[in-house]
Amino acid sequence: MQQTILITGATSGFGWACSELFAAKGWRLIACGRREERLRELQARLPEAEIHPYRLDVRESRQIEEMPVCQSWAPFAMHREQQKEMTGCDG
Repeated sequence: MQQTILITGATSGFGWACSELFAAKGWRLIACGRREERLRELQARLPEAEIHPYRLDVRESRQIEEMPVCQSWAPFAMHREQQKEMTGCDG
């Protein structure tokens, strides 16, 4: 069974590295970050991975509250019972 991880700060640094690591291990990624172009870059760099990008600035509490993952975002909701990890790598 494929596992799912939500990674904040996935557009650079530790978050990017975690995204590469978990993708290499076959995990489904919910990749969050402020820069949409970097999320697209991440998808392009890891074409074999299942990546669901989401633009998010964790400094904005409203964005967190409105995050579909916190409600019923389809890629997350479909695999909620399989989600085992949540990694915060934002600055």
